[in-house]
Amino acid sequence: MSIDVHLLSGKMVSLEVEADESADSLSQRAQCALAVGKGRLLTSSGDVLDRETTIKRARLQSGDALTLHVKQVQVVASKPANSRSCCGAAFAAILGDGSVRTWGLADYGGDSSAVQCQLKDVKQIQATERAFAAILGTGSVVTWGDSRFGGDSKAVQDQLKGVKQIQASHSAFAAILGNGSVVTWGRACSGGDSTAVQDQLKDVQQIQACHSGFAAILGNRTVVTWAGGECAPALMALQGQLDDVQHLQASEYAFSAIQGDGSVVTWGDAGFGGDSKTVQDQLRDVRQIQVSFAAFAAILADGSVVTWGDMVFGGDSSTVQAQLEDVQQLQSSCGAFAAILGNGAVVTWGNARFGGDSHSVHDQLKEVRRVQASDFSFAAIRDNGSVVTWGDPDFGGDSKGVQDQLEDVQHVQATERAFAAILKTGCVVTWGAACFGGDSNAVQDQLKDVRQIYASHGAFAAILGNGAVVIWRDDESCGRLNESSMGKLFDLMIMGFKLQLMTVSSPKDIVDVTMNHLDELRRLAGDGEGVSSLVDECVKQVQQAYGTMSLADLCTMRQCLATFVQDCKVKVSLFLHENAQKSDGSFVMSAETLFRRLLQLPGRRVRRDALPTVTSAAWTPHGGQKTSLGAVLEDWMRVLTFNLV
Repeated sequence: MSIDVHLLSGKMVSLEVEADESADSLSQRAQCALAVGKGRLLTSSGDVLDRETTIKRARLQSGDALTLHVKQVQVVASKPANSRSCCGAAFAAILGDGSVRTWGLADYGGDSSAVQCQLKDVKQIQATERAFAAILGTGSVVTWGDSRFGGDSKAVQDQLKGVKQIQASHSAFAAILGNGSVVTWGRACSGGDSTAVQDQLKDVQQIQACHSGFAAILGNRTVVTWAGGECAPALMALQGQLDDVQHLQASEYAFSAIQGDGSVVTWGDAGFGGDSKTVQDQLRDVRQIQVSFAAFAAILADGSVVTWGDMVFGGDSSTVQAQLEDVQQLQSSCGAFAAILGNGAVVTWGNARFGGDSHSVHDQLKEVRRVQASDFSFAAIRDNGSVVTWGDPDFGGDSKGVQDQLEDVQHVQATERAFAAILKTGCVVTWGAACFGGDSNAVQDQLKDVRQIYASHGAFAAILGNGAVVIWRDDESCGRLNESSMGKLFDLMIMGFKLQLMTVSSPKDIVDVTMNHLDELRRLAGDGEGVSSLVDECVKQVQQAYGTMSLADLCTMRQCLATFVQDCKVKVSLFLHENAQKSDGSFVMSAETLFRRLLQLPGRRVRRDALPTVTSAAWTPHGGQKTSLGAVLEDWMRVLTFNLV
């Protein structure tokens, strides 16, 4: 018997079939013959053929016509928050027939085999850092990945019915049901527990997520927020006080709301843009808000821009304010902003390391139609199809190596540290950190007729015209650093050591710091390739060399180390953001900082929300005899007088 299979475009193929052949087999043969991706077979009456049914059971007859409905492949990537490692990339793709295929590390949701049989007729997928949640056509939800990040929804599975939409924070999900109620699961510290506001979550229209919580707009345009962790009080501070809210935007730990009259209300951690009091009188007729890691930028109706939040991450645009006129679009990296003006020029501000300084390419930034950003760099597509890049040269800010190939560029996508451009020919050009997808040589012969590119933080996925998916990331280059990156890593290590040297409670604690780091290396190494035994030998030698050293010798050692790092003042974004470092590279020391660090063994990593709230007035150093190194020697607690900053 012969069955005709048509595409919506009119293209058709006739296939010979057997009565016991499955609809899935027929669909696959039709896809190959028509050179398209996966799709669903529809009868002349519009009914979808079950993939498991046979030609006979479907009552198909010779000469019948079927339609192969091919939907565009949709790809979702897991989203590690604040991750600075290329490891952890995972993708989930909704294929044309509603099935799902996953790639990447299993720990990040890259393995869906345990629920694969349930992943049919999938409509939408959302992702936390290490888990995925899929809405099926029935309105039920299937989850997989790390259970700690929302990959296990058994506890609320009976409530997940009629789900219309899902949003994801760092490690929790929130689902809007058809009746306007909300179901949450995942880590409580990321908003996975909404019991405290459950009676308020009615007629929910929209949900916005930040790192540690959610904000929901209700039908009456009021807002309900819920969150966990140390930022929860700030994120829930305006509960019941917001009305006429039209749109929500979020940085890592703060929210902003555009109200019906064009004004803006902000709340959350002030260090992440939760406090806009200094610019409140300027926030009128706001049309759009863009966000970096810890700052906001708003476009007003007159084309001007207002910024607030952490200045290290672009919260202060005063140096370019006069140029910010007739702004049409805003784009942001992790710590900088780029504005496209009406005349096609571009204005940038923020941290230079994140692309906030574009003076080196200023003359080229003309007739720009679109800007894309990685975490550290920007790429601008001009009207003539060329591309201009700036920012960190190792992470996509320098495209000289492929500049002659960047012609007739249609679209640019970015991972955390690399870019990929689709040309008019359907080919792809990549640049940036190889470990983050900046080198596509291994799959270049497959990258033909590319229609769309998706990106996780560390890998790219290209959708071809025939529906095939090509994913790339240079895993072999992961961990290999070039000379420039090695220099940055050395600077980070030196500044980290300097900060610990300054915050230990006595010179002998420097040895404790070293031992803690060695313990962590041992934990990371495990038993792999004899590394653990080498770490053990190092521990032994440290104990032999420094374990019995007198206080005087330890003081002398500390003074030598202090002299060595005294002039090292490299600015580190992590320290700047935590207000541990000044803009000139020196460190900020306070009684509060010392007290917090002395609560735990030096060098030990701890969660901030595990520490008690302390103010500088809660503790003052005891008196004692100061040594020449500046340490006050006390039995239970000591403080340094610092001369290194």
